Amino acid sequence: MLAAHAAQPLPATSGTTPDQDTDDLVVVIADIWSEILGAGPLGPTDDFFALGGDSFRAIRAVRERESRTGLQVPMHLVFEASEVAEFAAAVTADTETAGE
Repeated sequence: MLAAHAAQPLPATSGTTPDQDTDDLVVVIADIWSEILGAGPLGPTDDFFALGGDSFRAIRAVRERESRTGLQVPMHLVFEASEVAEFAAAVTADTETAGE
């Protein structure tokens, strides 16, 4: 198992704004990437690959995010948006366009 603690899904987002959704996702992604990379607390501009991420860790990170949030997005997003906040925004945008 990847996480040492029980994975908690994000709370329901009805009544929240897209910015809130992205902010919540930034926290989840930063936590997951910190665990996967063995790094300390991460901020919104921390870059997955600059911190030692590779394709295998990217797969683990995306799968763990899917497990915690229930959101499935294309794997390529982590390669196209490798900063925490950038990735959260890409996931939010991908989820919104998928729901249309």
